[in-house]
Amino acid sequence: MGIEPERICPDVELLCAVPFRGQEIDWKPEQQTRYHELLEKSNRVFVLSEKYKKASLQISYIARSTL
Repeated sequence: MGIEPERICPDVELLCAVPFRGQEIDWKPEQQTRYHELLEKSNRVFVLSEKYKKASLQISYIARSTL
C-alpha cells in the first residue's frame, strides 16, 4: 500500500520533523522504504540535526506532542 496523504485529506499539509539525518540506517529495508516514501510525499521536511544528538530526539517528541 502506497502513502497518499493528499487523497486522505487534501487541505492538510504533511510536515515531517526528522530528529537527525540517517536515523533509519539500522531499520529493516521495508521500513526504510516506507520512511523515504513518506518523506518524498511530505510538503516539508525539517531535519533537526545532521547527526544523532539526544536533544534532537527530545525536540522531535515535543514537536509531535504539540500537534
